[in-house]
Amino acid sequence: MWALAFSLSTRSRGFDARRARGWRNIRVVDLRQTRIVRAISYDDRMTSRSPSAYEWTHQSVVEFSRGRDPVDVISEAARGLVLQGIDLGWSGPPYDPCELARLLGILVRPANLRADARTVVDSSAGELVVEYNPSRPIGRIRFSVAHELGHMLFPDVANEIRRRTTSGAVAEWTEGDDWQLEALCNVAAAEILMPSQTLRDLGVDYLAIGHLMDIRTRLAVSAEALLRRVVALASKPLTMFVAHRVDDDSKATLHVDYTVDSPAGAVIQIAEIPAGSLLWECSAVGHTVSTQEHWTARGVQVEAVAVPPYPGQRHPRIVGLVQSLSGEPEMEPTLSEVVGKVFPLPTEGKQMVLHLVSNGARRWSGAFASSLAKELPSAAKQFESWAQDQDLPLKLGDAVLLDSLTEPAVCCLVAQEGYGPSASPRIRYPQLATALEKAGEYANDLQASVHTPAIGTGQARGHWPIIREQINRSIAARGILVTIHHLESQT
Repeated sequence: MWALAFSLSTRSRGFDARRARGWRNIRVVDLRQTRIVRAISYDDRMTSRSPSAYEWTHQSVVEFSRGRDPVDVISEAARGLVLQGIDLGWSGPPYDPCELARLLGILVRPANLRADARTVVDSSAGELVVEYNPSRPIGRIRFSVAHELGHMLFPDVANEIRRRTTSGAVAEWTEGDDWQLEALCNVAAAEILMPSQTLRDLGVDYLAIGHLMDIRTRLAVSAEALLRRVVALASKPLTMFVAHRVDDDSKATLHVDYTVDSPAGAVIQIAEIPAGSLLWECSAVGHTVSTQEHWTARGVQVEAVAVPPYPGQRHPRIVGLVQSLSGEPEMEPTLSEVVGKVFPLPTEGKQMVLHLVSNGARRWSGAFASSLAKELPSAAKQFESWAQDQDLPLKLGDAVLLDSLTEPAVCCLVAQEGYGPSASPRIRYPQLATALEKAGEYANDLQASVHTPAIGTGQARGHWPIIREQINRSIAARGILVTIHHLESQT
């Protein structure tokens, strides 16, 4: 569905072709193999009046999204890029977009720019290059480079020079509809720099501003980018705002430039910070405020920090989060983790069990496979019959549904490359994402709850937080109940 528009040259720049596993000389990469299931992704809708799926007008956006919500499409494409990078050894936090580019064979270089960054065609090399302004703060540089990688997900990226705007992609501050393209690239940048499971592992549900600023430092991102991401992942009503002093006057009104609401709902919509708020004391970059106040006759908890001003101004902007003090209930989780074996399963309702297999498998093997075969011998025989009809190696990314008419069904995920001792992990994250998407579709069709061990953490040597996040996005985000069974506490 998507094409990665940049060249993946293997010459120079430290690109290890052996680790790329088949990427040599590929210049256009089809991301269908690594597509991740549609998820709840309201990330960085830059203003409260962002267009809905049928109001997007920018030609590049319309052609890229092909009738789907562009925010969903760019989020999925960026997640696929992250998984490809992790498969090549990219790690964090912090997640360095320059290192990701290096692994993919993309040149990133400093340049004398007025803008934060841009994507250009290098006439001598005949390929796309990301250039950035080295005078910017490190957090801004990282976001800008990640933003340019977002531009490279668009097939027409080489048609004109793409620059990250200084407007922050706010509709009111740009001419025409170019802000739509910039906003989507900000979505991609957030996915690249701040993978959602990493943020949850760092504790972003705890919204104290001092704690969030510690996370910002660990991730090496801007406060504004982090708070937008926190809102996008929130499971309760939450509003993020950005404000500045009108006319760059310390005594003037604190005007709210834009707000972003969480998927669970908005808390407040205001045009300016109320007079008398402690936020007026945020007069120096880095100054934080945590306060309970009444805004528009409503009790709210406000966590805010002063950040660098807009170009050409002296007084800092203020970014913050607003929560209600009325204690709205959080959204019910659909994914739970327990300590104990998968079997016996609950007796009520339809169930489906997930099982990870190697692309070299003709039959099930391993500790969990043995117990699975003992409990469900018919499914084991079905897999052997199916595997005998396939050419080896099996296709990575396949998901085979077995015993779908009985209780329970089994879904085998082909996402491990080879078997036995290996110097590097055998898990293949992009293909696991593809297989899990198919598993989610199967579970939805069967109206089945899903039970699984901590797949991919045994011989495949996968990183559990990454795998858990893929299960959450692919299955639990559909509203399907998922139970993950650990033999030891790993929750």
